[in-house]
This record gives sequence, C-alpha cells and structure tokens, in this order.
Amino acid sequence: MKKQYGILLLCFPALLASCSCNKAKKEAESVATAQTTTASIVKEILNQEELDKNVSAIVKFYSPECPACQMSMQPYEELAQKNPHITFYAVNIEKDGNFKEAHPLHAIPTFIAFKKGVKGDVVVGFNEEQIQQLINKFSTGELKSTIIEVTGSEDLAQKIAHNKLIVKFFSTGCGFCRMIAPVYEQLAKIHGKDIMFLAVDIDRLQDLARQYAPNGVPVFYAFKDGKQVDKVLGARVDELNRVVTELAKSGDKPAATTQAVEKPASNTSEQTPNSIPAED
Repeated sequence: MKKQYGILLLCFPALLASCSCNKAKKEAESVATAQTTTASIVKEILNQEELDKNVSAIVKFYSPECPACQMSMQPYEELAQKNPHITFYAVNIEKDGNFKEAHPLHAIPTFIAFKKGVKGDVVVGFNEEQIQQLINKFSTGELKSTIIEVTGSEDLAQKIAHNKLIVKFFSTGCGFCRMIAPVYEQLAKIHGKDIMFLAVDIDRLQDLARQYAPNGVPVFYAFKDGKQVDKVLGARVDELNRVVTELAKSGDKPAATTQAVEKPASNTSEQTPNSIPAED
C-alpha cells in the first residue's frame, strides 16, 4: 500500500503537468482556430480597388494602437459571423493604401457602408446598435447612396443626358481633393433628393480626365437637361456650395448654358480656407 502511494506521489506532478500542457495546447489551438476564422470572415484591404463592387459591404477603418479599435475587434467579428450576406472589410490606416485617402476620417474606428461600390451611411466610433441599423438598411433597401462613382465615358454621358447633377473629378493622391471631400459628401446628403452627385477618379478614367480636368483637380461640373450650367475649379467651398444650392433650387425648364469664371489656380492671394486652388 505504501509502495503504491509512493508511486502515486511520484506520478502526480507528471499527471498535473500533462493536464496543464493539454489545457495550454487546447487554448492555443482555440486561439489559432479563432484567428483563422477571423481571417476568413473579415477581409483586410488597403486599396479602393480591392472592394468588391458587387456586394453589400461594411468597411472598418482602424489603427492597431487605438484602444477603441481593439475593443471593437471581437464584436465586429461576431457581426460578420451573424451576417454572412454582407462582406465585412477592415482597413489599417497605419499602412499605405488609397482607401483611407479617398475617405477622410474624423475619428477611429469609423465604419462605412457600401452598396455595389457606392458609399452610403457612416458610423463614427464603435456603436453596435448603429452598425446593426446599417446592416438592417441593406435588407430593407433604406441604405442611402449619396455619391455615385462613374464607371466610364458612356456611363457619364447617359447620366448627364437625363439628370440634374454635379460631377466631381478627383484623384486619391490629391490633398485638396481630400480636404473638400467631406464638404461634397455633406452637400450630397442635403441635396441628394434634388440632384444626382457623381464622382470620377481621374487616375482610373484618364480619357474623362483629359476632357474635363485638363487644368487639375478637384473640379466640379454642374449639368442640367444635358447641358453644362456651371463649373468650380479648385477646392472652393463657398463657390461649390453656391453652385449646388442654385442647381437644387432651379426649376425643371432647361436653363441657358453659362460658364463660371475660373480663378487662376496659381493666384496665391485666393488661397484662403474657403478658396483652395486645384492640384495638377
């Protein structure tokens, strides 16, 4: 009996160590499985071109050093698991890529909804209830697409022919384009019921760039009944607001074509916060 007890005492530490090792191994396997699952659900991207324009998507902009971003990581993964009909993306703003340049941020984390590549509603900060509301809008068709990206020359021509609209020509590498982007988005939300707001990336559509933006970007064109009625060259906030407001208030009858007077982009005396020249 004593001999058996002595053997048990000798074996107990080994058994305990074995249990601890098995527990640690299971925990490591669980973490690895979770990481693998996470990688297969939330897609890490950096460039706008990586966004699948045929799907409903939510894009999270984050920084690995941001505590709020870290806290939102697991709930965001869980939302992705619960909503397989929506593609969940993540953009690390600490890495190089044009996605963050195309969508200026006021805080992180920021969540933006996209429907067929068109930007919709935005949630600043992780609010699970508000993000769930975004998800619900995909199902009900209530997601508002404020700015429509032009796909080519034919697409632009068709839209110009039948709508009252504003077209923004921009480049993702243009600082002034990024500065005025939130203004354009806000105007789209205010006047979206009366005007169609378009955007043309001149880096992708160089034929349209040569035709409409030979003097640099940003540049904005106002069209009504197939005719150009105004133009704003440069990130001139007050002038853009005036053009959009007047177009929204204009009646349905065809308006005479007018050409806005362009201020030289090189005139440094005009470079106030509300009047920023175009970038070549």
